[in-house]
Amino acid sequence: MADAAPAEKVVDGNPPNVEETAEEEECKAEFKPLVQLDEVETTTGEEAETLILELKCKLYRFDNGEWKERGVGPAKLLEHKETGKTRLLMREDKTLRVRANHMVLPTARLQSHEGNEKAWVFNTIDFADEEQKQEMFCIRFGNVEKAKDFQTHYETALKKNEELLKKDGESGEDPKSDDPKAEVAKLAEKIEETVKVTDEK
Repeated sequence: MADAAPAEKVVDGNPPNVEETAEEEECKAEFKPLVQLDEVETTTGEEAETLILELKCKLYRFDNGEWKERGVGPAKLLEHKETGKTRLLMREDKTLRVRANHMVLPTARLQSHEGNEKAWVFNTIDFADEEQKQEMFCIRFGNVEKAKDFQTHYETALKKNEELLKKDGESGEDPKSDDPKAEVAKLAEKIEETVKVTDEK
């Protein structure tokens, strides 16, 4: 007759080899990155400016006889801390590409878009493409309240810039135009007859 197997030693009612009694060893391994990257300070170009207003909008540009969408993103009115002059900056969401970048000039007056109380049309000299270009923009907001809020702050900035430009001896007018105000009105009238910006669905 074979001898019976020795009884398993029991401690506190449990066998000593069960998992509950096993203590996990702390992992002290250190992993170093393959490439060491230096911290780089990023700038937006807005560090010397004060944010006056920021509203999400959809921006259009009149090109070759029709409105073309420039992008959707925040439109900012930024006042320079030293000069006091205000510019409009609009970056497209996600890509952050600059879609509008110009000083709020005295000649760039807002004009209502017929049949759309959420949109404004204006003509200005823009630098979004890193070169001076005469542009006709239509800027549209999510509701009438935001459109009116933009109008209030924009026109305040326009008047202030006009006074500052006069002190500097600058007109803020397009040097290529003999009568910039008449040209803006003429172009806006032409656009109103041929195109219409539809409401967002």
